[in-house]
Amino acid sequence: MDHNSEPINYYSLGAKKLFPIIPGIIPFGLVMGAVGASTGATMMQAMGMNLLVFAGAAQLATLDLLVSGSTLTVIVMTGVFINLRFMMYSAALSSEVQSLKWYHKLLVAFFITDQSYAVASLEFANIEIKSDKLKFYMGASLLMFVVWHLSTLAGFIFGNFAPEQLSLDFVVPLAFMTLVVPAIKNYKMLIVAILAMVLGLAFKNVPYKLGLIFASFIAIAVGLLLDKLFGVTDE
Repeated sequence: MDHNSEPINYYSLGAKKLFPIIPGIIPFGLVMGAVGASTGATMMQAMGMNLLVFAGAAQLATLDLLVSGSTLTVIVMTGVFINLRFMMYSAALSSEVQSLKWYHKLLVAFFITDQSYAVASLEFANIEIKSDKLKFYMGASLLMFVVWHLSTLAGFIFGNFAPEQLSLDFVVPLAFMTLVVPAIKNYKMLIVAILAMVLGLAFKNVPYKLGLIFASFIAIAVGLLLDKLFGVTDE
């Protein structure tokens, strides 16, 4: 190691690594805010949900069900099912945070998103000290938090300002694609990603948005089977 080199600011490094994902976050937030405004919710209600739930896909799905008059049970269960993926993220990060103080663990849990997890999972292997990993994670997460809430607020205030023929809805899957593609490191991951995509489309019309859950569980099972049969490699 070069002793003359400057110490790394891991907060800035985390934000820097998340920065390329921002172009996919902003239009997603604009859509979220516009949808919130279209339901007739007040700004306090819309931003309150944004703060407490802090999960774009679940928010969009539950707002859609709320407007369509679905029961409270269906709305809550849909949000829970869609957010089950965070249990997998938490399990993957558990070894990195188990030695942290309890309030640090709460911060990690609250700020976990698809974007912050994707950045952390790609970069944690290059960071040795646990406290530096926390700083990196918080740098990425805080940037995500600020950008998401500002873009959602802008979407609520101005509504979906794009013309109807140029709907912003397409940015929702596009935002998730920007997370998945860099994480595909070998042929097994590619197989699982393609399978999940095909199943997601095949199960699109399953009631209560459960098709996403079915597709996820099947793809995960296939991924585990591939690892068991062929081992875990980066090739």
